[in-house]
Amino acid sequence: MEAEKLGAILAGLADPILVVDTQRKIVFANKSFEDLFGIKLPDSLGRPLGSVISVFDQDEKLAEETYCPLRTDDYSGVLLRKKNLRIIGGNRESLVNLVVVKILEEGIGAVLSFDNITLEKEAQDLRVDLLSIAAHELRTPLTAIRGYAQAILLDTGQTLSSQQKQDLVRLIANTDTLSNLIDNLLSVSHLERGTFRLTLTPVDILEVLRATVSNLEKQAEVKKQSLTLEVVPSLPLVFADKYRLGQVLTNLVINAINYTQIGGKIVVAARLSEEGSVEVAVKDDGPGIPQEALPRLFSKFFRLGTPLEEGAKGTGLGLYICKSIIDLHKGKIGVESSPAKGSRFYFRLPSASGLELRDYKNQQKTDLWEGQAPGIIINKV
Repeated sequence: MEAEKLGAILAGLADPILVVDTQRKIVFANKSFEDLFGIKLPDSLGRPLGSVISVFDQDEKLAEETYCPLRTDDYSGVLLRKKNLRIIGGNRESLVNLVVVKILEEGIGAVLSFDNITLEKEAQDLRVDLLSIAAHELRTPLTAIRGYAQAILLDTGQTLSSQQKQDLVRLIANTDTLSNLIDNLLSVSHLERGTFRLTLTPVDILEVLRATVSNLEKQAEVKKQSLTLEVVPSLPLVFADKYRLGQVLTNLVINAINYTQIGGKIVVAARLSEEGSVEVAVKDDGPGIPQEALPRLFSKFFRLGTPLEEGAKGTGLGLYICKSIIDLHKGKIGVESSPAKGSRFYFRLPSASGLELRDYKNQQKTDLWEGQAPGIIINKV
């Protein structure tokens, strides 16, 4: 009676279910499983699991014991959770999230539950494709607009009124904001695809700081804000992607500009932290961030939406990208803020000591970035 009850429960589940015995031979499959792969239970009953389905993690075919572990003790519960597995059964292929559990029932080794995410993944890929295409197509006209505006300011600046000059400066500053937005959209599309690239070299962080502050001075001037750089001399080098570090700094400074009042102060600072890492901080004297918003700040598409942010300048992607990049560098990113006292965003990166520099020069691979996210490509030059 208990076995019949269990069979009725599993048969009624919407998710595809497969049950194997202690030898990993199939003893039950519900209708959802049969519909997903076009395999009827009589054709698979008593057959080894690996002869009915093939399981791939990206391009690597997994052994039965890898995706369907078994235990012989009195344990009951989850044995395995694995996302984005490619399953081939019969003549069909699906992308699934797999959960394998053990239940204390005689003759049952494991219950495999398949969450079919094929359509969801196809829709996500389509969104990423559209995002990437739109961002690339926007770059060409934006470059032309910025180039012509700079040419007008350079060639006819002497004859323009102060208002006309200010309008051109605003135009150039806004093209820079749009350019940063496009970079963020492209970065998200690469992160979603797993094709985000880092090219790691020993980097002078002060050089990146100076270039970023210089590039964003016009945007701060539009809001009559002061943007200053405070650094200590002789900071050590860091192993990093120079372009991506600039992207992180640009996002943090642009956020400070957008969320700080007209005439406010923004300070970009760098120092050596107590644990020996290089710390970079962007501090403003704006209205601060509500405490309840702090845990969500680095989430994708999260925006505060305060009155100080004019119009719809942001997408809520900047801080998400910053965290992704710093995490890939094995660093740490955070924020300190309280209402009416401004905000301080900071990130820390491990310094490149003399020994690490020698290791870097003498060997092509180190374990500094061991265990990076799947699909993230690390290049060293």
